[in-house]
Amino acid sequence: MKYQYKFERFRFADFPVYSSVQVGQDVIVIPHHHKAAEVILVKQGSCQICVDTTAMTCQPGEVVYIPPYCVHTVRGNDANCTIKGITFHLSLLQAGANELETVLNKQVVSCYILNTPEARELIEKFSLEGQENTTVFRFNVLGDLYKLVSVLLKNYSSYSGNDHRMKPVIDYIQQNYNRPISLAELSALVNVCDDHFIRLFKKATNKSPVKYINDLRIEEALKLLVDSDLSITEISGKVGFSNINYMIKVFKSTLNTTPSTYRKSITMKR
Repeated sequence: MKYQYKFERFRFADFPVYSSVQVGQDVIVIPHHHKAAEVILVKQGSCQICVDTTAMTCQPGEVVYIPPYCVHTVRGNDANCTIKGITFHLSLLQAGANELETVLNKQVVSCYILNTPEARELIEKFSLEGQENTTVFRFNVLGDLYKLVSVLLKNYSSYSGNDHRMKPVIDYIQQNYNRPISLAELSALVNVCDDHFIRLFKKATNKSPVKYINDLRIEEALKLLVDSDLSITEISGKVGFSNINYMIKVFKSTLNTTPSTYRKSITMKR
């Protein structure tokens, strides 16, 4: 899948949030990813939303949360398909940073569909048009975002696909992804045998432990490729790959490109 890194054009450079509406059939959002998080509401028609390797058929009223740095695209199934998205940096919500990192970060839940009037109403009403960049305006927008996040958090707590027994494992992986992690280490955290642990982990995350760890390492490598001048060899070691060749292999199988090609494409777009 060909995709691009999108540098968001926020209305106010120091207040990173914007909203947009797309209408139509076939590809209405080209494959791309960005530093910001995004929520998409399907207003009319149906569409296919793909986040990384997860493809979902979404109906009117459903909301999809897309974490930072996830490659995503939207294809409308009919001419009247209409979606509305809100894109925002999680830095806007520093007061709730711990909850956001734990619950909304991709490492815990890749993406999930909501069909709730609360989320639908909040996104429908969200607008930046005709507003000046004042303190009152900022607090109003932040209030709306906090309300939206609270809906996501509330629905996540009852999300049947997540096994909360895996939270210590997820936390451990997040803290130690930059070094070798054995299956025995992870299974010991929940006091089960390795085979049973793999089944539990797959049920909770839809990924094997190795795939999950490698995806996290690739995600961290993407950030460093974009935001640092470290060499690819340095990045490979910094994010926990045993050697650069293995990182390149995993990177290519995940994103259909190599780290060096990816970095060059980002540099050219700047």
